[in-house]
Amino acid sequence: GGAAMDELSEYELQRLEHIRRNHEMLVRLGLVDPTPAAPQQKAPRKPRTKLPPVPPESLRRSSRVRDLKPEYTKETIDQFGDDLDRQAARRSPAKK
Repeated sequence: GGAAMDELSEYELQRLEHIRRNHEMLVRLGLVDPTPAAPQQKAPRKPRTKLPPVPPESLRRSSRVRDLKPEYTKETIDQFGDDLDRQAARRSPAKK
């Protein structure tokens, strides 16, 4: 366009010149059609359908957030933690 070309900055003019030169090179190599491609129109987007809101009861929440006490049966899973506790108690006397 004539009037629009007057409003382009020097950078934009250089850019268009590079695009034109690159297109000519691709035509000489036989990789593209000789007519410059017009900018393609994007397909109109379909509006998003909103999902119905999820009832809060069905959402997963941590027991801390739900303010529940942890289930603790005092069952020993392994001896490693107990051994560490005993070693720590031997190194330093219990503080009061």
